[in-house]
Amino acid sequence: MKRPVPSSFRQNRLPLAITLVLHASLLGGLLFFGQSAPLIPPKPLQAVLITPEQLQQMQANAAPLATPLDPAEPASETASQATTEATVEPEAEPEPVVAEPEPRPEPIVEPEPAGPSPAQLAAVKAAEARQQAQEKAAAEAKKQQQREQQREQEQQKQAQQKAEQQAEAAEAKKRQQQENQRQKNQQAELEKAKAEQKAAEA
Repeated sequence: MKRPVPSSFRQNRLPLAITLVLHASLLGGLLFFGQSAPLIPPKPLQAVLITPEQLQQMQANAAPLATPLDPAEPASETASQATTEATVEPEAEPEPVVAEPEPRPEPIVEPEPAGPSPAQLAAVKAAEARQQAQEKAAAEAKKQQQREQQREQEQQKQAQQKAEQQAEAAEAKKRQQQENQRQKNQQAELEKAKAEQKAAEA
């Protein structure tokens, strides 16, 4: 008696088969490429340097032999012969391309600048002296201005100190006058009290 096949296995039969076929093909491809011979590397190109004389000689050897033209023959006959020869003769092989040496650029020699003339030197020196004199005058003017400012500040400070001293002296004088007046008042009151006491005793 056969066992019943589950329904899930019946549904996944096609995906399982596709998966197995893909894995088998991948493994076969890997084995094939792994056992095959490696690729042949490309041959390096080589450049050959030749002289202009060798190039002319190679061109002369590769060029077809030209037939001399007879001046007596008409131009039409020569042209027809040339066309027939061109049709009969095989195609000439292409000339080999030879790398010509690049011409070296000549170094550019810059002309040396001419030195300044004596008049130019004198003008430059005069301009420098004038600039130095202007800078010195500006420095002196700045110093003089600073000295003037310091003098004004000192004068203002002295005037302020003098005013403060005068105010202090006036205040002290006022206090002294008040003290003297108070003492006079006290003396007058004492004398008045004594006079009253004497009058009372009499």
